[in-house]
Parts: sequence; structure tokens; C-alpha cells
Amino acid sequence: MRSMEQYRREAAEQEEQFARARRQREREERRMRDKNSAVAQLRAEMQVALADLRHKHETLTEAVGQAMGEMSDQTIERFEQLIKKNQSEMFVLVERRFGELMGRVDAIAGGEPRARSQPKDFRFANEPRDEIADLPNPLRKMN
Repeated sequence: MRSMEQYRREAAEQEEQFARARRQREREERRMRDKNSAVAQLRAEMQVALADLRHKHETLTEAVGQAMGEMSDQTIERFEQLIKKNQSEMFVLVERRFGELMGRVDAIAGGEPRARSQPKDFRFANEPRDEIADLPNPLRKMN
């Protein structure tokens, strides 16, 4: 009977070892599931964060582009204003200097200032003339 008892003890020990191994395996599987689940969760969180960063990048890029466009428009407008102002100042200065020079020329030429008008016969090509010109009749019958 001893051998039967010994057999039962060995069987119980073996069953206990199997149970321990099964529990150990289950713990390992649970740990791996938890680890995989944590990795999956972190991966999902990272993908959401990346999508958010992409959206922010696109928004910021668009905002910077719009701001640069507005600034360039304002710069162009400012330069155009400055160019017009400089042109008008230069024209005034040139007219004043020209007037001064004409005064000096008149003073050197002596006497009264010359009349600075254009010749009386001058006309532009599209100006009407006082005289009526004989024009051919465009409705006349031609042979």
C-alpha cells in the first residue's frame, strides 16, 4: 500500500505542480495581454496626438501664409504711396527750378519776360478746324 500511497502523493504533487504551472502561465498571459493592451492604448493615444499635431501644423501654416500675404499687401501699398509722394515732390521741385531758370534766362535776355505760348497755327490732328473742307461724298454713285 505504500506504493499506492506514494503514487497518490506523487500524483498530488504532480497535480499541484501542474496547477502552479497553469497559474504561472495564466499570470504570464494576463501580463502579456495587459502589456499588449497598454501598447495598443499608447499607440492609439500617439496616433491621436500626431493627428492633432498635423492639424495644428496645417492651421499654423495657413495662418502664417495669410499674415505674410497681408503684410506684403500692406508693404506694397505703402511703397506705392511713397512712390507717388516722391514723384509729386520731384515734379514740384523740377517745376520750381525750371521757373527759376526761365526767370534767369529772361533776366539775361533783358527786358520783359517772353510770352511762353505755343504757336497760333499749332493744332492736334484730332482738333476740329474752323473752316469746312470739301470732302468727297461717300454716297456718290461710282461708275
